[in-house]
Amino acid sequence: MMAGMERRHFLTLAATGAAVAVLPGAGAHAAGPLLPSGLREIGRGRVVAVTSPVGLSLQGVGAVRLAALEIPSPPLAGTLFAEWPVQQAQKEALGSLAMEQEVLLYSAGPQRQDRHGAALCHLVRARDGLWLQGNLVSSGAARVLGAPGATAGIGALYELEDTARHSRTGLWREPLLGEREAVDYAGEDWPLQMVVIVRGKVLAAAKVGSTVYLNFGSDRRHDFTVRLAQPVTRALAALGFQAEELAGRNIQVRGYAISENGPLIEPACAENLRILAS
Repeated sequence: MMAGMERRHFLTLAATGAAVAVLPGAGAHAAGPLLPSGLREIGRGRVVAVTSPVGLSLQGVGAVRLAALEIPSPPLAGTLFAEWPVQQAQKEALGSLAMEQEVLLYSAGPQRQDRHGAALCHLVRARDGLWLQGNLVSSGAARVLGAPGATAGIGALYELEDTARHSRTGLWREPLLGEREAVDYAGEDWPLQMVVIVRGKVLAAAKVGSTVYLNFGSDRRHDFTVRLAQPVTRALAALGFQAEELAGRNIQVRGYAISENGPLIEPACAENLRILAS
């Protein structure tokens, strides 16, 4: 981790330390991050097509989606861009790592498929043990985004992302994709209908029924808000954090931004909310 970088508590059940698994074929010459230890191998196949910035087709396996990575989308669901260069760059980076390569599949958690039926997993290049997700994130070619039931290894990815972001590597040079301050992410001028990353100090937390709202300003009609649905608050509680007690804490949150009395994010899973130590 870079000197001076703030420490974070990763809200994930996966190990987040430096331990790595030595994979078949991996050795001193493996280029890039190795897969975190503890993930279970579930298959293998040869990549025959890159179908999206996070999607592949494997011979003998079918459609595969790289777990814990985001497909970047421009604001307003692409109305400003016919083809967003960030998407194409991420797809090309994935192709350069994986096309025509034999890869090992590792489980990302209990959720085995995405809503389109693609296998959700981590991929490792068989010839040298290269972890595809780790390489894409550390090179600034991809951002991290958890999905319910498929968050194994996300803590290690966050650490790689932090380093890439602080050094403004790759996509982190694009202003729309950078981390935003909650106090500035308000009013009428903010990116919407895209995944954003926001950090700030929670001013107040309010529980309404089974939902918890985290407020970052005094004007609830314009300031940034985080809405935590019951599955997320339960997952936070299991990790030792009561959502309604987050007032006064510094957090980072990521998710799809909408306009609802100001900009609002409802993270898809607890791992998309990070409690900062400072």
